[in-house]
Amino acid sequence: MRVVNHKTNEFASVDPISIPGYTEQTHGINFNKSGTIGLGTGYFFDNSVIDVYKSNRETGELQVVGQIMLGDEKRHAAFTHFVYWLDERYALTASMQFDKTSLTPDTTKQIIPPSVWLLDTLEGTATKIIRHTNHPNGQGIFRSASDLAVVNGKLYIAEEDTIDSTFADDGYVSIFDLSDRYKPRFIKRMKPGHELPTGYAVAHTLSPTPDNRYLMLASWASGYIVKIDTTTDTVVKVFGPNDGLVKPHGIFAAGGSR
Repeated sequence: MRVVNHKTNEFASVDPISIPGYTEQTHGINFNKSGTIGLGTGYFFDNSVIDVYKSNRETGELQVVGQIMLGDEKRHAAFTHFVYWLDERYALTASMQFDKTSLTPDTTKQIIPPSVWLLDTLEGTATKIIRHTNHPNGQGIFRSASDLAVVNGKLYIAEEDTIDSTFADDGYVSIFDLSDRYKPRFIKRMKPGHELPTGYAVAHTLSPTPDNRYLMLASWASGYIVKIDTTTDTVVKVFGPNDGLVKPHGIFAAGGSR
């Protein structure tokens, strides 16, 4: 990981950071609001742990605190893309991998398919709160869960079709009521050709606007950016290939926090 001191416009004294066994597959480290705890996702096949860090807030130096496993040695979820903090202690993550690969340890009996997990950084535990579903109308996670955001008490999950037996056939946004963080309640799934544009595929990145009114959704595979009104959970604006978009990978609403 590279570390830049943005005040001096130079690399920090701790740059680069390389922690064997931890940083090889990290897809960013997300800190809680106070900056006391950082969580790194295991963005690779069969990586079933979330790395936990604390940092020196003056130098940026990282120290490993531990790891939180999504399941146990016999049954676990793997391949996480992003972490979303709920407060100073709890965070959410979601998994993408469907089944075993050639890298899966012999001790693993099952890869838990795409699902959502509540992370307790104080206890160092992970609880599966949303299971997988095999049907687009099912009340769970259908495709690989790439990104997630919580807006107005609702959990939005970007589901992308990238690492199962096919590629980029479709992409969805599933919505859950998060009044009870241990028991989210399924509300709806936004689908291509219905709420989402026909041909929409690979719902990859979500970014809420600062007022929590809208949610921006990007797809690099099909070339769309979609604006969702979170009060009605409807699409209010679509930007696509006809507007000159080419593979928008990543999105950020100005004034927000990621």
